[in-house]
Amino acid sequence: GANTKLTAKENSISIYAPNAKNRWLIYADDTAATSQGSVVLETKEGGNNTLILETTTTNQADGFHNGISAQNNAQVLLSAETGINSIKIGDANQFTNPTGNVAGVFGIYNYSGANTKLTAKENSIFIYAPNAKTRYLVFANSASETGGPSVLLDAKDGGNNLLTLETTATNQKGGIHEGVYAANNTQVLLSAKAGINSIKIGDSQQVGDLEDLNNQVVEVNGVRNVLGASTKLTAKSNQISIYAPNAKNRYLINADSKAKIGELSVVLDAKDGGNNLLTLETTATNQKGGIHEGVYAANNTQVLLSAKAGINSIKIGDSQQVGDLEDLNNQVVEVNGVRNVLGASTKLTAKSNQISIYASNAKDRYLINADSKAENSEQSVILEATEGGNNLLTLETTATNQTDGSHYGVLAQNKAQVLLSAETGINSIKIGDENQFANPTEDVKQVYGIYNGSGASTQLIAQSNDISIYAPNAKDQYLIYGNGKLDNGKESVLLQATSGDNHLTLSSDLLNEKSYGLVQGYNNNQINLTATGNNLIEYNGKLTGAIPTNQTELDNNQSFIRGIISWVDSDVKLEAQNNVIRIQGSGNGLGVGYQELVNGNWYTYQTEGLLVTNESITGSNPKDISRMTLVATNGSNVVDINLRSHGETYGVVAQHKGEMTLSATDANWIRVLSPERDTPLMNLNTGMKIYRMGLYSSVDSVMALQAASNYIEIGGNPVMQRGIAVNANSMAELVAEQSNNVVAVRNAVLSSYGVSVAKSILIPSETEAKTKLNLTALQGTNFIQMQGDEADLAIVEQSAVLKNTGNYQNKVGTIGIYAIDKGSAITLNAKQNVIKHNVPTESPFSNINIYAADEAQVKLIGTESNTLTGAKIAIQSLNKANVTIDGQ
Repeated sequence: GANTKLTAKENSISIYAPNAKNRWLIYADDTAATSQGSVVLETKEGGNNTLILETTTTNQADGFHNGISAQNNAQVLLSAETGINSIKIGDANQFTNPTGNVAGVFGIYNYSGANTKLTAKENSIFIYAPNAKTRYLVFANSASETGGPSVLLDAKDGGNNLLTLETTATNQKGGIHEGVYAANNTQVLLSAKAGINSIKIGDSQQVGDLEDLNNQVVEVNGVRNVLGASTKLTAKSNQISIYAPNAKNRYLINADSKAKIGELSVVLDAKDGGNNLLTLETTATNQKGGIHEGVYAANNTQVLLSAKAGINSIKIGDSQQVGDLEDLNNQVVEVNGVRNVLGASTKLTAKSNQISIYASNAKDRYLINADSKAENSEQSVILEATEGGNNLLTLETTATNQTDGSHYGVLAQNKAQVLLSAETGINSIKIGDENQFANPTEDVKQVYGIYNGSGASTQLIAQSNDISIYAPNAKDQYLIYGNGKLDNGKESVLLQATSGDNHLTLSSDLLNEKSYGLVQGYNNNQINLTATGNNLIEYNGKLTGAIPTNQTELDNNQSFIRGIISWVDSDVKLEAQNNVIRIQGSGNGLGVGYQELVNGNWYTYQTEGLLVTNESITGSNPKDISRMTLVATNGSNVVDINLRSHGETYGVVAQHKGEMTLSATDANWIRVLSPERDTPLMNLNTGMKIYRMGLYSSVDSVMALQAASNYIEIGGNPVMQRGIAVNANSMAELVAEQSNNVVAVRNAVLSSYGVSVAKSILIPSETEAKTKLNLTALQGTNFIQMQGDEADLAIVEQSAVLKNTGNYQNKVGTIGIYAIDKGSAITLNAKQNVIKHNVPTESPFSNINIYAADEAQVKLIGTESNTLTGAKIAIQSLNKANVTIDGQ
């Protein structure tokens, strides 16, 4: 019940006691009998309260050294209204290498209902104790008996709260070092309303050559909250930084339970244009298996970083500052910018929110990792950028010293909900940088811009949304991947560009055994991309692998690129002025091939611009329907593939109960081109598969293209190719409302068809299949053009692959319209229908304008004219087929 008060212009307490085991500058162990407090230090007229423990050197082991120790409901007050409160333990300049082993060092130690308050213009807590195992700048382990904060640091008149643990160097192993530790329902408040709250652990510039940095610390935390505690930092700016290359696990904020008082467990509130800056200087480490995180939130906790007119920054690592630390070679398991689990939620609201990671020694990396539904809010993770600011997520490089890692911009799963909102700015997710890190080392298993799984939801809402990946060392890459159904039926992934574009770019180099996808919805998933401007989705990497000269090696080329995929009862929608899906590559290296599936499945993984399918990997018959819709509200839908292809490349594909719809006010443009006429070819089962197709509707599917005009162009090198192909009870319909339907097949000399409905080894659901293709251009022309030349013929004659096909041996050449099988029908309805061949007349291969067989139906309705020209045979009809030409 005692009470001690020191009041003066200056109060100073100092200890130098290297032969003492335990040391306390202030020790308060009971409630004062009076209301004045157990211990009070009060200064006048700008004076300071100065508490100094000169050194932690000791000749005894396992002692504890504390600046302030308050327990059993004690109350401690340090007041220096216009001066400084300073607690300093150790001195790197005078006592660089303190000897002996200390168990723990605490700037402030609060326990059992105690209360500690420091109020001054500036509050400073400093520890230099490389001979201590555990170190805490502020340790608060129970709620205050009097209510309110257990520990309060209140800096006045523009002053600062400065908490500094100078180094994590240690002569002992297994320690924990923390800036603020709060537990058991306690409340900690750091207030510097016009100044700075700073928690600084370690300093890469000041650490020097301390040998003890090689000893191992288990964990370092900037702020750690557990067991119902809450911690708040409010100031003009809040800063938390860690430099601890001898620590295994590191957390700038570690919040592990729901606050008992109030809803928020950890709050950083930056005022008046100030910033919240969280910095983990390096992931360099002398240990293996560690986890490094910016914000970790678990067990229903809530974390808020607010800098309404400033910046929230979470920065882990720095490629410019890391230097030549050898310990960067040691291996970290995982690095997270923000990680939420077990019902937690994290919100960042500021003019700009920035999360960046440089961690070339980490296996797995996540800018945002949300792994459960939040208990008390709709969103698990929210980044809200205001007043024209941006949300910027950057993983600087995928370079690694480990294999089989996974790198994510946003990972959301187990019903987590993630929202990035920048209503007057930009949402940006950037992985890799070709200019700064052109050749990242070692192999990464997979890289995702956004991955949504297990009922999760991710929304990006901004003026513009940008997602980019450059990761040539990664095998599998997707800009957006959605997997699984969202419980409430909303979108799994939504990108909404309110006044600009959604721009998605994958620019990784293409090598063998790479599988790249731009946007994929899988297994009852829904993805929506809407833009007031344009949806621009592209692959534009370099082809850097050597092209094998050996046919067997070339046939083993398993790389492929897919644009937009809706797979297994999924629904993908794009709506914008223009929707542009572009797949193109530069350089003279190896192009795309294809990857065979298992169990004798007929299908392969091949390069495709758009794909909607329900076909499973095992080839089982699907029962559901997958859908894809592209709506160009004031322009065109463009699928543009211009890429060296050694295997199969298709423009737009619907198969196995797939529904594909393209609608545009201007045009639907589909191009599938290979840049060189003499591209080496893989052997596609001696001609049973088709190298190139523009549109392909197969097995109970429906494809509809509606626009002012539709334009399909394929070619580049002479191979087996189809402009439009329909089979197995499917349908395709092209409607040109104002102009023309054009199907142009270039380099057409061997087994090249303009449009076709045909037999298939694939089995539809209906016993009597009805396979239909309709081209309608009531205000214009249906134009099917077959074009090839002598140079194409020469390439065919030089190709051992093509000469080994049945098509070559049977002299199958070019056909404008090809219809075969009962129930198959092709109808062209327009002012003019034109089927034109511009191929060498001396060709040894057949060329036919219209070929129909086996009860197939072909009908041309030309209100002005029908023109068949240039072929050796105009019409060939066999075995009860019917070809009708209506009109002149």
